[in-house]
Amino acid sequence: MKKPKEIRFTKWLQKLAMIDCSQPVTLIHASPTRISRLPSAFLQYDTKFTGDRGFYNLDGYSEIILLMFADASGTAFTTLRPYTPDKWKYYSQQIGQQFTVVVREPITKSPHYKLLLGLQ
Repeated sequence: MKKPKEIRFTKWLQKLAMIDCSQPVTLIHASPTRISRLPSAFLQYDTKFTGDRGFYNLDGYSEIILLMFADASGTAFTTLRPYTPDKWKYYSQQIGQQFTVVVREPITKSPHYKLLLGLQ
């Protein structure tokens, strides 16, 4: 059986609180661009960790790939990935494909955790 594709995150990001991470998400758009072309408010949305834990550091990135996914209910979210020709080729060929959301940080840091326990 073929291993499902994954979109990986090192920590829980605020944007992931708006989607259903328990179901596969579908890649609906991929676009290479430069960080300098993206508005500051968008970069803050895309990189904000849950809680009061700051933002993912994009220093050193100038060219990136902007990916847009939709969860099973149709809620869209984006993520940025460093640009390389190989990554661009891969993601541009995966549009319409499903990915499993993988977050390395423990679920206890997730905004969904208290909801799962019935604490909110």
